[in-house]
Amino acid sequence: MSAFWQALFPSSTRCVICHRPFYGDAAAQLCNHCLSQLKFIGEPMCQICGRPLRLAAVEKGKCLLCRQYSHSFQTARSVAVYEGFWRECIHMMKYFHRHDFVGPIASLLAEVYKQFFPQAEVLLVPVPSVVRKSRRCYDHVQALALELGRQLHLPVESGNLYLKKNSAGFSYAERCQRIAGSFGVHQPQAFQDQHIILVDDILVTGRTVSECARLLISCGAKQVDVLTLAVAALEGQNLGLGKANVRR
Repeated sequence: MSAFWQALFPSSTRCVICHRPFYGDAAAQLCNHCLSQLKFIGEPMCQICGRPLRLAAVEKGKCLLCRQYSHSFQTARSVAVYEGFWRECIHMMKYFHRHDFVGPIASLLAEVYKQFFPQAEVLLVPVPSVVRKSRRCYDHVQALALELGRQLHLPVESGNLYLKKNSAGFSYAERCQRIAGSFGVHQPQAFQDQHIILVDDILVTGRTVSECARLLISCGAKQVDVLTLAVAALEGQNLGLGKANVRR
């Protein structure tokens, strides 16, 4: 009888973000109201960095930035645009230690992986950052990569790729100049002949992940792609997005 009443009047669960009760897949932990506020990325997009584009901005499938610069990674894909509601969600996880956000947010990243990187044999590698340990008591990208690996049953190489050079406090132009040689690897053999997917929170110029990819390829990685929670606009670029202050 209890099963009958549960089917007739299903119990609700609460959204991990807004705490509204909702009915449906409790494993997702996100209600339709919150999901509707995300600007998920779809075509047209840059075929390299995955940045959403206006059709007029596309030339041979590449955005202006990817036509001007050659990245060391093959492709990058993101869940949604870095603005509004999604930016607030990332900030809550990043700066306010909302560990309960990691699982639901990782599930959205997992859907992007399934769509663009369906390969079975990949190695997830979180991107290190100088501000994570200096401002927060936990590494949210590492936590995200570990949860993503758990959900997708993929191996995660955490802590092997590390940051050598502190660029905090420098201007954007200075950080771009300092990015070369900013990362190191403890055990290069772990990346030999691996298809690696770098996991990070935000993609703007792609210089950080490109430098990581360059290093990993020098360690013997056969291919490096990138998965991020969000992609941000470049100031001064007419890419159909709002401005973003984050520089990654």
